[in-house]
Amino acid sequence: MKITKRKAGRDLYEVGLYTPDESRKSGYRHDRSKPSDEHDKVVAKKGEHYYMWSLYGDKKPRISTNHPTRSQLTKSEFKLEVYSIEDLLLNLKPGRSFIESLESILARLNKLTDALVDKRNNIPIQFKNNKPRKLLEERIVLVNDWLYNINKLSEHYNLKIVEQQIVLIEKLKEITYSNVYNAF
Repeated sequence: MKITKRKAGRDLYEVGLYTPDESRKSGYRHDRSKPSDEHDKVVAKKGEHYYMWSLYGDKKPRISTNHPTRSQLTKSEFKLEVYSIEDLLLNLKPGRSFIESLESILARLNKLTDALVDKRNNIPIQFKNNKPRKLLEERIVLVNDWLYNINKLSEHYNLKIVEQQIVLIEKLKEITYSNVYNAF
């Protein structure tokens, strides 16, 4: 996937105008510099820098004035959930809601593990050695390891003391899924 940064020569609209053009294979021309209707929003104003990328299967490129986040660069439900959980871990703040936030993260990890196990169990037994099943089994192991590491680390700290929450937050930033995955 290629992400390109460009400077808008004209205002770029979210949808853009489709006009008939028989010289094209699709039979129409797509012009994002013209609005499709009065409700079409401007994504990038003239002179602004914008980023453009497309995912496999996209019919039109995606445009944003901000660099795309990693969750914008995937269609995988698993990766979206992992990135979301990692972001929650990286944005944990000490205080009253710390314990609730950590419990929420642990609950989401358990739910993710359960979903992976369900997917694996829905693959017929005769396909026991196929790639999707092996991938699911690897993911289950990695998510379980991630969950175990967070639980084990949390046991060593008094979560009601803010100073210990701060130390724990720094340690949790080191055990993201990506770090667990890269350890193997």
